[in-house]
Amino acid sequence: MTPLIIFNKPPEQGSLSQLPANAAMLLRADACFALPTWLTNDTLTNMSSGVYVLEEDAQARGISELPSTVKSITIDQMVELTLSHHPIISW
Repeated sequence: MTPLIIFNKPPEQGSLSQLPANAAMLLRADACFALPTWLTNDTLTNMSSGVYVLEEDAQARGISELPSTVKSITIDQMVELTLSHHPIISW
């Protein structure tokens, strides 16, 4: 199965290059703050299984514009995402 990597805080830029290309990435909580700095990062476009942000967390942090490669999801969609990926890695 495809791994899901959940970020709760912004990761260091260098750590993104260590992520498996087939993994899906979910940004939640303060990890949403990393989005503006990732706009030109190739890692976002190379994540073949998708990059997601928890909608309510992004809104709570005043982030309204998302890169075209990032999909905003609800809590219910996050649950579905966790059920369809293995392993789940919380970073």
